[in-house]
Amino acid sequence: MEAERPEATPGTASGAPFSARLVQAYGEDYGEARRTVVLEWEDGCRRQFRAESFSDADRTLIDREVAARASVADPASYRINYRPGMTSPELVRDGKLALHTTQHFSIWYGKNTAGNFYRTIAEQGRSMEQVVRETGEWMEKQWLINRDVLEAPMPFASGSDRQKLDIFLCGTGRPIQEGDDLEECGANAAETMSVSAWAVLKGSNVLVHEFGHMIQFYTGGFRDKDDAGMIWETGAEWNAFTVNPVFNATSADYLNQLENGFLFSVARYGANPIMTYLYERDATRALVFGTWLRNRRDASGATQEDYLPALVRLAQEAGTYPNGLASFADDAGWYGARLVAMDFLNQRTMLDQLRPTRTTSWLAHFTTPLVPVAGGDATLYDPPSQRALLQWGTHIVPLTGDGRQVKVTLTGATTANRAAWRFSIVAVEPNGTPHYAPLGTAGGQGSGTTMLTPPSGTKLYLAVTATPYAYETLGWQENGQPVKGTRFPYRVKIEGATPRTGPVEACSADSAPGTWTTNYTLSGNKEGGRPCA
Repeated sequence: MEAERPEATPGTASGAPFSARLVQAYGEDYGEARRTVVLEWEDGCRRQFRAESFSDADRTLIDREVAARASVADPASYRINYRPGMTSPELVRDGKLALHTTQHFSIWYGKNTAGNFYRTIAEQGRSMEQVVRETGEWMEKQWLINRDVLEAPMPFASGSDRQKLDIFLCGTGRPIQEGDDLEECGANAAETMSVSAWAVLKGSNVLVHEFGHMIQFYTGGFRDKDDAGMIWETGAEWNAFTVNPVFNATSADYLNQLENGFLFSVARYGANPIMTYLYERDATRALVFGTWLRNRRDASGATQEDYLPALVRLAQEAGTYPNGLASFADDAGWYGARLVAMDFLNQRTMLDQLRPTRTTSWLAHFTTPLVPVAGGDATLYDPPSQRALLQWGTHIVPLTGDGRQVKVTLTGATTANRAAWRFSIVAVEPNGTPHYAPLGTAGGQGSGTTMLTPPSGTKLYLAVTATPYAYETLGWQENGQPVKGTRFPYRVKIEGATPRTGPVEACSADSAPGTWTTNYTLSGNKEGGRPCA
């Protein structure tokens, strides 16, 4: 039976026993982390679950398979990298700076027990010896998973001068030039990692996220171009969510405003489903990290392109997207349709993480109502202007069918940026299995049509995604200002079903008490959101 509080253990398998092929299992139950298993059904659909949700016999099988496919140890040695003004052999020798090393990492910390770090771990009931040991163990586990599961380019692994990666524990009294290091520093990483005590719990997902930033940094990609910066957080959060699929507290920032697309800066921490989609597909998996290695750069190493156009260019060169953005548009359209049921590898976790109960959600504006067109034709609808589509933004519209075939005709209402749209009708079974209409296409002010006869007992939705054939750099959204970027209005004719209509500001009927919407526009053009009530 499904858990009473799905968000408490997201990714848990439930229901009747089933048969599936074990594709992959990785990770382990280690503090906050959980072993994850990927299974494949007869139809080729793959899903990821917590291994702990299966029977003892199943877990024994999973453990045996993990042991049989154990990661091959890295045979290389990595040297300590001393940094002037921060670390030195003398500081360690004289007892002013402590160092814990593993094969790939140097963990540096001071010895002033008055620091925030020491006070915090004491409240947790942990010793510094325990903290550095567990942090080192956890980072080494992540090194192997990133290399073997995500196929990430590991820092210094292929060079002649192999160096350990530096992790600095803040608030420990390190003798650094900037001060006495007694306070916390949050959590951040690029060339090095600096973390506070709250970020280094056993099996910490924060450490996984920050390690993702270190991998990004050492690729040399997407540096020195402010407008390209969003991908750093989207990518690192995808890294953490895939390697250690637990609750992603920022996913609502994206899912509450799908109309703004996965490049909207305010949603950068939550837009990782697009990375999952690219990673799941054989044709684009290698480009998730490959794009970081092969973006165009000037002589100083600064990037000359954003992540998405770089990925599309590389995919075009490989023959995956022969027509560039026009080919990517089909993938973007299917991605938008799959958002309806979270039809991705980690569907169970994506659905569970924002459900405090079986029947309520922390999402407020995942779906979008339509506006009836005045003039007598009751089948015509426009999207609300307050939630206009930006590039690769998606509208998910609930439909109520009348028991027959559903037909949707979409007509574009702009030619800006070589405007185009992809759309599909999606019918979702109670168990989350989706059924899709063929992907409809419309360009400029032209029209396209798609149809679906939904299976009985399913919930119906229309998914519309803006798929322009010209790229637009959106940059960083200025808080307090209207959403910037080209809008892609359209009109739909819906036959055989009626869409949801009503106030665009209203939160979803299944929003849990206390829900906040994080939709930027509907919160008065500001980050942070507002309460639904």
